Amino acid sequence: MGPWQDVLVSDEGTEEIAGTLGIFGAPPVAATARVVRQSRQRRMRRALGALGLCWGAAIPCLFIPLAHFFLVPTLVTTGIVLAVLRWTSRPADVSRVSGRWTARAVTTA
Repeated sequence: MGPWQDVLVSDEGTEEIAGTLGIFGAPPVAATARVVRQSRQRRMRRALGALGLCWGAAIPCLFIPLAHFFLVPTLVTTGIVLAVLRWTSRPADVSRVSGRWTARAVTTA
């Protein structure tokens, strides 16, 4: 199953997974990783929230002389791009990895 074995804590949408982690030739050390699992509904809410935020900011910009020529198209386009990125994001992301490394664990040749 790899270096990550045990699920320590399972919360709503998050899991703490215990395992080992090695870096650049150093001996492996015990570590935990927090994995955030996002359902399809949560990804859709995040996408619509980003879209609504950008488009909501674009509406008052309509009334700013001259600036509305670049602010409104930029905010509308940014809203669409952020919504697509949040909708197509991976269903599970590692949000934090923690472990204890010492200065002597990494040696240089």
